[in-house]
Order: sequence, then structure tokens, then C-alpha cells
Amino acid sequence: MVLQALKPPEKLVAMGRITAPFGVKGWVKVQPLTAAAKNLLDYPRWWVGRGADWQEYEIVEARVQSVNTVVARLAGCEEREAAVRFRGAEVAVPRSQLPQTRPDE
Repeated sequence: MVLQALKPPEKLVAMGRITAPFGVKGWVKVQPLTAAAKNLLDYPRWWVGRGADWQEYEIVEARVQSVNTVVARLAGCEEREAAVRFRGAEVAVPRSQLPQTRPDE
């Protein structure tokens, strides 16, 4: 299900980009922008969007598919045709959900 919000948080941090649908059951391929692909799996909800059009989605299932690819199923996305509309969208999380940085970072 899409988690409704009036507007996205002010400080979203891009964590990846959806590159294509994956399979026929609504999964998407994501190219992570994180140091390790598995880091994207730490977030149970992603903000997905382009430009000023963003929506929050619950991640139903996700896994690392290869070194540079994560595959995920967003709540409410049950078939390939639905997954196609996400192609090219960014995946982001609010900065407040990221781990604290060390003083030397």
C-alpha cells in the first residue's frame, strides 16, 4: 500500500534509482547508490519519485540480486505493468533515518 503524506520530508537523500521491472509479479530492479547494495535493505519504507512528485511506499520484500542490484516489491505493486511506471524513479529516505556520522566523516 502507498503510505499517504501531504508532502515528502524536506531532506530526502537519494539511495538508488529504479531501472526496470523484475519478473511478472510487480518487483522492480534498483541500482543502489549506497556503499554496499545491502544497505538499502535497512529501510522498510522508501520515498519513490521524480522531481516534485514523491510518494512513500512500504517495502513488502527485497533482496540483493547481484553486487550492484537490489530487487524489491513495493506495497500495492502486484504485476509487471504496475512496476513499469516506476522505471527511472529515484529511491530516497529522509536524512533523519540515516545513521549518525562520526566527527571525522
